[in-house]
Amino acid sequence: MPATIVLPDRDEIARRIALADPERVAEGLYPGILKLAGRELQGSGVAVSLSLAIADHMKERDYGQTANVMTVLFMKLLPGFVNALVDDEQVRGDALAILEEANNR
Repeated sequence: MPATIVLPDRDEIARRIALADPERVAEGLYPGILKLAGRELQGSGVAVSLSLAIADHMKERDYGQTANVMTVLFMKLLPGFVNALVDDEQVRGDALAILEEANNR
């Protein structure tokens, strides 16, 4: 059975993502990430949930012709968020492996 974690509360997630994104490059993703507070997830769930935060953000904003580029750039930031949010080594490794595979496609 895959390892699971319970993500921190909203305040702790906010603190951790601020450390992972000190220049607030991905500030538009924060609301979607904060919705994950307290959820129990496997590594795959972490990867998918963070990816969905990007998809939701992209639906809300009009990046025009740069939308594909912005999506790729946001996806490149997700490993840093995983490292910041996931304390469990196994869950973190699973999530990072899935994101790496997605980024290589």
